[in-house]
Amino acid sequence: MKLLKFVLIGVFMLALAACGRDTNNPDNRAYANEAEQLRVAEPTPEPPPAPIPIPAVIPEPTPKPTPPPAPVNPICFYRAAEYIATMEAWFDADDGALWGVNLRAPFAFACGVTRYAVANMPDNRGIFERHESGLYVGILPQGIVIGTTATHVDDRMWGMMTWSFVEDFSDGTDYVARIMAHEVFHAWQPELFEGPETWFSRAAFAYMDTFDARVSVRLEINALKHALYSIGNERLAAINDALSIRAERRRRNFGAGANENVFEIAEGTATYTDIRLARSDVAGILEVIEIYTRQFDYGRVRHLFGYITGALYGFLLDEFNSDWKIGLTWGCDLGALLKEAAGIMELTPFAELDLELYGYTEIAAIEAEWAINYARLVQEAIEAFTGRTLRLDRRVGVIGDDRDVNILHITELGMSATVIYGSFTFTFPGGKFTITDGFLLMGRLGGSEFPAAGIEIDGNRITGQNWVLVLNDGYEVRFVETPVRDGYIVARQ
Repeated sequence: MKLLKFVLIGVFMLALAACGRDTNNPDNRAYANEAEQLRVAEPTPEPPPAPIPIPAVIPEPTPKPTPPPAPVNPICFYRAAEYIATMEAWFDADDGALWGVNLRAPFAFACGVTRYAVANMPDNRGIFERHESGLYVGILPQGIVIGTTATHVDDRMWGMMTWSFVEDFSDGTDYVARIMAHEVFHAWQPELFEGPETWFSRAAFAYMDTFDARVSVRLEINALKHALYSIGNERLAAINDALSIRAERRRRNFGAGANENVFEIAEGTATYTDIRLARSDVAGILEVIEIYTRQFDYGRVRHLFGYITGALYGFLLDEFNSDWKIGLTWGCDLGALLKEAAGIMELTPFAELDLELYGYTEIAAIEAEWAINYARLVQEAIEAFTGRTLRLDRRVGVIGDDRDVNILHITELGMSATVIYGSFTFTFPGGKFTITDGFLLMGRLGGSEFPAAGIEIDGNRITGQNWVLVLNDGYEVRFVETPVRDGYIVARQ
């Protein structure tokens, strides 16, 4: 009887074990739960371990991220082809007459947001592919500087223009093609000029924000313009006066000469080239010079004077000596070359000049009014940037429609601080700023800042002190605390 009892108990235990297995699994690998699996695997009757909890909800596998869409091409192939054809036709018509070489060179239009670019020829890195339009298209890798400038795309210097520059400054094909030729010539300069490449810092021209220096450079330009459309002794007298005005300014500002020389060589010869390619008569040359000079009314003397004076010295040198470009160096004094070419032995003392010949009274009145407005804007800018700001970790390059903005250099905000005042737009990957009679600060802490007093955040629309920011999807404005200054930043969500 006892033997039968033990047999029945054994059969009962085997039946219970069988209930825990998946009878549909031939390998008997599936179990009702992990606690039962552990009990079956134990060879001894020791107490089972605590069961391992099973999540109530099994998480879904993480989906693979969707690749970002291909950058949209904002560049119009038809217009790009027209601009490039105009520029290259000028180069071919010149065919080396100006500088001894045909100035055809690599050039690209580029979008600073998408990095999409359209070029006139292939590169040596495989970035560009031929397009059905006959141009070349590609996405510029990170590390290639995008701007209206000369830049390295491969092992060569390329001329480049941002497409936003074209959109904002499209005063016609002639204007755009001239600026393109200007940037292409920058790419040629290291090969055309002798000696090590030298550049300049506009910070060295702080004296150009003073009344005397601004009046002086305007007088010099007017004397050079007078010389260009005069002949004979009248031309020689005007050149003498321009050089005397120039010498007096440099005497009053120690070290000014060397920096001014480099500025005129770097930017003046490029301006001379782009105008000479597009204009063959004195009236046409002076018309373009006047466009540059009008920018002086917006605090841009220190930024632009070398473009104008350098070009004018080049045009006058053409009148006396066609070989002045041979052996040109980065630090060459174009004024000294003109003095020699014109056979001027001694300059008229500055105190003996009749400055009214070059509009002194009118110029002085304009500059006196500018000085008052400049002082007012400087004080307003200091107050605007004393408090919290909205900061971008990038410097603003070309801003939309910036021809009528004021440029202020305010050392109270930092030695390298530059303030832009006026009405303009600025587009960057995170969105678009629209500024109306407002300030933008560049150079402090290496980025760009907007006054953020009274900032209002309404979804993707951010309103600040005389500016509005519309954010692109995926970006937001955050408040941050730093040891230096609390404020706001634009960041990815």
